[in-house]
Parts: sequence; C-alpha cells; structure tokens
Amino acid sequence: MNQAVLDFMRKRSSAPIHELAAPGPDDGQIAAMLEIAVRVPDHGRLEPWRFILYRGEARFRIGEALADRLSAAQPENQVAALVRLADALKSDDFAAAAKIAMIIMLIAGAFQTAWGPFSLSLYKQADAAQTYNWVLKLFTLCMCAFALILTLLAEPLICALATARYSGAVCAVFPLVMGLAIQAISWITEIGIGISKRSYLNLYSHTTFIVSTLVGIGLLAPTFGILGVGLGVLLGQAAKTLIASWLAQRAYPLPWHYTTVIGLVTSTLLSGLASTWLGHLFGPLVYHIGLIVGLFIILLLGWSVLLDETERVQILSFIRKR
Repeated sequence: MNQAVLDFMRKRSSAPIHELAAPGPDDGQIAAMLEIAVRVPDHGRLEPWRFILYRGEARFRIGEALADRLSAAQPENQVAALVRLADALKSDDFAAAAKIAMIIMLIAGAFQTAWGPFSLSLYKQADAAQTYNWVLKLFTLCMCAFALILTLLAEPLICALATARYSGAVCAVFPLVMGLAIQAISWITEIGIGISKRSYLNLYSHTTFIVSTLVGIGLLAPTFGILGVGLGVLLGQAAKTLIASWLAQRAYPLPWHYTTVIGLVTSTLLSGLASTWLGHLFGPLVYHIGLIVGLFIILLLGWSVLLDETERVQILSFIRKR
C-alpha cells in the first residue's frame, strides 16, 4: 500500500464545527472533491451522477424544509423542534443580532436621559399634554424610521463588526430592533406611573413582559428558529407596552393621540415582517427593496398622517431658522 496515503490517513483529523466558517471551497476545489468522492466503493454498485450545491441562505432554507418534511412524516420527531429551540437560544447568531439591535438604544438612551427630568418638570403646565403628544409623535417617527434603517444595514454591520459567518442573524434583527423601539416609545406613554408616584405598577408590566416573551419564544422558536426567538421578544415588548400604558392612563389620565401612533408602529411592523418573509422566499435583493419601500412609506405616513398641519408648519419653520 502507498506509504504517503497511510501517513495521510494517520494524521487526518476533523475540524470543530465553529471553525467551518467562510470562505468555503471554491468551484475548482469542490469539483476535485466530488471527483474523488464518486470513487468511494459502494456494495450496491451505485454511481452518483448528479450533485446539488447549496450555498448562502439556501443552506438554511433546505435544512428547514427537510426538518419540516421529517416532522410531518414522523410526528414523534417533534423532539427535533425542541432541539432547534435550544439551538436558537444559545446561538451565536442570536447574540450577533441582539448586539446589532442594541445600537438603537444609543438614541433611545440619550432620549430617556433628557425625557425623564423634562417630562416631570412640566406636567403641571396647562399645555403639558400638547407637549407630550408632540414628543410622542416625533419620537415614534424617529424610532420607526431608524428601526428600518438599522435592519437595512444589519448585514454589512454584522460583517464589519463580526464575520460573514453570522449572516444568519440578519433575519432576527428587525423583530429585536422593533421590540426595543416599542420599549423606548413606552417610556413616554407610561409617564403617568411616574407622575402619580405609583412605581409598583411597573411590576405588572414587567411580569407581563417575562410571561409573554417566554410563551412567544416557546411557541415560535421551534418553528422559526432564531427568527422565532426575535418574534417572541417583540411580542413580549408589545404586551408590556400595552399593559404599562393602560396602567399609566388609569393612574394619571392624559389625552394621548394614540390612534396615529399605533397606526405608524403597526405599519412599520408590517413593512419589516413582510420584507423578511419576501426575502426568505425570493432572496436578499427583494428583502432590501422591501425595507427601502417600507422606509419611504413610513416617512410619508409620518409626515402626512401622524403630524397635523400645525405641527408640519412648526417643523418647517424650525428648519428654515436653522
């Protein structure tokens, strides 16, 4: 037997899965590997004649499709769904998505630093409610627009801050970013809790967040993987905001203009989730186009529907003075 072959067999070893990162073999290397692979002895005298190569996002799509087919054919394999849930929760991809999503908190945190003292200093003034609504509208528009922009830039940010091997995290960025945006918006609508000095009411909203998030992740992650975890967090933040805003309104009633604000947030959610779904079906180009179109729609709705004529005139006047 060839001594060189024996030496190679003795020294070969498997690489850990975390080292199997991009870039992978090029076309020439793949062709050479397949040429060698077809010579592997087969007792049934089977000879491969066709190969299908999956790259990029196609790897995740075929994996999910095969898992779904297996679960449908063998219901006892639902345990595989629990394995996917566990993998999603400890995934490095999810950690990468969460770090990108936290960028929005740079803006939200700066706003909160100023908003807390400002809101409590003027609540006794006659026009306090008008000011609160003005801030709510502008901040909601900024958060919704920035959520779509950050989602649009998620892939290059992940590649710049980490590596391309975490590209699977992109799908979870939007629900995580939008969840944080909704949380930031709720800092305004739940001001009644602070004014009334009934901070114990926050216990109810935080409990709602924990329960809703866990239920959402438990229901969605086994089916949607890392995206399901993001959707579970988004569900928890939305439930917390609704409960906190309702409790704040009961503790200290204010004439909020909720309708247009909820409409803008809902439109942003639909734009982002629809883009994610279309991107899953038709690829990243459609995904990015959907986000860009959604961003323009949100800006148009924010200017023409969220803000009334007086507010638009005030903004234009302020810009001209600058």
